[in-house]
Amino acid sequence: TRAQTARRLAEQWGGPGAPAFQSLLTDACAGVVELFREGEPFEWVSRDNELRKPDYALFPLLPKNRITTLFGDGATGKGLVALVCSLSIQDGTDLFGAMPEHGKGLYLDYEADSDEQTFRTHRLAAGLGLSQWSNMAYRQLFQPLHQEAPAIRRYIDDNGITFVILDSIGAAVGADLNDGHEIIRVWNIMRSFRCTILAIDHTSKGDSQGRPTGSNYKYHYSRAIWETKK
Repeated sequence: TRAQTARRLAEQWGGPGAPAFQSLLTDACAGVVELFREGEPFEWVSRDNELRKPDYALFPLLPKNRITTLFGDGATGKGLVALVCSLSIQDGTDLFGAMPEHGKGLYLDYEADSDEQTFRTHRLAAGLGLSQWSNMAYRQLFQPLHQEAPAIRRYIDDNGITFVILDSIGAAVGADLNDGHEIIRVWNIMRSFRCTILAIDHTSKGDSQGRPTGSNYKYHYSRAIWETKK
């Protein structure tokens, strides 16, 4: 709490002439909340702006700093494709016919654990002829994404993460997948990570009709969308 932090500061740096740590912390917290509520700054879309083509973390699969959805029925290789994307990005290696933008990956996992992902990554790397490959950050998740998000944002910022795999959307939502409000909330959280996102999703009873299960907002809010099939 602020009071506990203020007491610790006073114990270490208190004395004659020391600032009022409680007041300073209160003002700092209020300022952060105010900035957060203000949101992003206004900008100009101008004819004088520099023209820049859309960037890709991995062409053509992953638009840079955008959300890509990879969906399909069970056992169609979604997680394996995601891991190959991570190997390519983390090592700057051409595994899809195009050079990726080199970066650091984080796997957010609702469906397995670090032992399983380590095994799969080792086997994939061996099959792809990668004798040396960069470590990938990993976190096993159990709570809906809105509860896990603050810690994830801190880790992304502190460690320079540029690419996140979210496996999978259903567990991240933790609610009715047909509820558009719940889907929009999760997509806004992913956007707040400010990096390239590959979100893994599923089909409905093996019949995708070209879209992931649940609300159409999943389809509309994804910058790119790919389906895996046997």
